[in-house]
Amino acid sequence: MIVHFIENIGAKVLNITLSFYNIIVFSLLSFLNIATPNNYTFKIKKKLILQLYRTTLFTLSRFSLLAFLLGSIVVGVFIIVAGEYNFHLQIGSLIVNFIVNVFAPVFTAFYILNKSKILLKKKDYESTLIPYALSSLVSTLSLSMLFASIVLTSSYFPIFFFMHMDVDTYKQLVFESIEFQDILTLFIKSILYGLIIVILPIYGRLQSYNTLSIMRRIIFSIFFIELVSLLIQSSFE
Repeated sequence: MIVHFIENIGAKVLNITLSFYNIIVFSLLSFLNIATPNNYTFKIKKKLILQLYRTTLFTLSRFSLLAFLLGSIVVGVFIIVAGEYNFHLQIGSLIVNFIVNVFAPVFTAFYILNKSKILLKKKDYESTLIPYALSSLVSTLSLSMLFASIVLTSSYFPIFFFMHMDVDTYKQLVFESIEFQDILTLFIKSILYGLIIVILPIYGRLQSYNTLSIMRRIIFSIFFIELVSLLIQSSFE
């Protein structure tokens, strides 16, 4: 029975390893496909423009309002928690680290995934990869930066309400808390998530995975990247 248990574990580890290897190979081939200028036909360019409009410009006002509301709520919770554990002096770094490094790229990625409808695509891989991947990359990167900017701005309202902080003090607190590595982290994560939410659904459809299985892989990939990011940041502190 123990031997059978070990064999099952070994088989699962082997399957996961092969699946991970196949996804890496597929991703590299997709990058080569995206980087090949000859693949950009008129049809591809048209789809790219339409997809950019659908995921970015068309929903810009709704996305901005959502960022404002979520920012106020999340920061309000942060202030309450910081008050209970006497973290008032670290409130600036807590907000920046969570909003800029984590919340902005993750929320934006799932927002773009929902708007792009890539999970509904089952065929036409060649004409889907380039416009969806590039539009997702550009949209995730630009909207993540917009999301972080709006949230950092709207954060002043709960801070003023709970802590009675003036605008100049809040601006100084934010500027002192933001570092170059925070912007770099947001940039890298946005690019990675923008590609993940397109490449994994396309790969999953080619492998006949259902939507739930694809979503699990996307969530696991994002969680893995967040874990690696946390470990890297901890090593530099």
